[in-house]
Amino acid sequence: MQSTLIRFTSSSFVDSYLQGNLYLSSMSSFWDYTLGKIRTNKPVTGKEIYEATSGIHNERQDFSEGVIAQIPRDKLPDLDKELQNCIIHDIRFRLNAYKYCNLMCFFRIDAEDTVKGRLDEDNLSLLLKDKGHNIPAKKIRALNNSAELWKLVDCVIEKNPLLSTNMTHMVQLPSANMDKFGDVVIVIKDEDEFIRRVISAIRNRGEHCIIGDVRYHNLVDRVDPNTMNMHSITMISSNAPSVHNGGFQLPDRGTFDLSLLDGTDGIIWRGCLDKYSIYASQREWRICWLPNDRNYEAKILSVGSLDDIIDIVNTKDIRQYLLKKYRGYVPGIIDSVRSKINGTESYRDFQEYIKRIDGTGDLIFEIGG
Repeated sequence: MQSTLIRFTSSSFVDSYLQGNLYLSSMSSFWDYTLGKIRTNKPVTGKEIYEATSGIHNERQDFSEGVIAQIPRDKLPDLDKELQNCIIHDIRFRLNAYKYCNLMCFFRIDAEDTVKGRLDEDNLSLLLKDKGHNIPAKKIRALNNSAELWKLVDCVIEKNPLLSTNMTHMVQLPSANMDKFGDVVIVIKDEDEFIRRVISAIRNRGEHCIIGDVRYHNLVDRVDPNTMNMHSITMISSNAPSVHNGGFQLPDRGTFDLSLLDGTDGIIWRGCLDKYSIYASQREWRICWLPNDRNYEAKILSVGSLDDIIDIVNTKDIRQYLLKKYRGYVPGIIDSVRSKINGTESYRDFQEYIKRIDGTGDLIFEIGG
């Protein structure tokens, strides 16, 4: 499988990328469940209305970032009995110290040569529209692998005589809803060199990082799998996060200590490269950087000029760019999983280091019935 990293952003940030000044958000910013929500205690701006209705923050915010352990719900006897009777699904422990980490996220474009493949009708419809053919994805699906369907495919891809005719060649293009994240796309042309420069810069600062593909996992209930079909509400134990002057403020420490889990059976350990499968369509690759300066602020990481290993592409042109890069490849759905991890230390050692900073955290659980 071949891969290319891309990131949608604003054209106003292009010079920063070319200079190698990378902006990494605090992980704590992804825990802000108020972001993009309309508040009634102050006048509402047009921007706030757009953000609330576009769903842009729903795809970014994830209060499960930093979950370090997943525990069967019947394995935490210290919980209040009445509360425990209402909980469904596995309980998660979110480690407070992950708030000190900073993240930079990319979308991974995968291309694969396989015996079979699934066509991406949505992107094919978009590409055909650029060619003047207004054919909705639903109509393309109805063509059901016919000769007419492949005539449409031939309209949007260039033939590549170097590709095997015995294989299906597919590339996973970004979905249309990603276009709203910026008017330009940063394309990493040399992933290995990009990783080398990032790790080198962080090591020179005497700091820590983990870099690689996010692994996606299903939320489960190991006590009664039937609860996965129930309606539920998610709750987070917390020492009263608050909103002051329009800003979301997290408590300094978590409600519980990791020692709560001592001797507990059935723990599944997670880390900063683990997310739940509701976000699997993001096909995310990320930098997780732990600076020595321990606060909840976004930070700039300077890695040196990147103008030799990145391309800047207008968002409207990104699909044509990728089809040219992967000449002869058809827009498709890639199911194969890549799991490539680099860093200043191993993934496990990074997790253990984070635990030693602050062993407190919060429980995330669902109430349902």
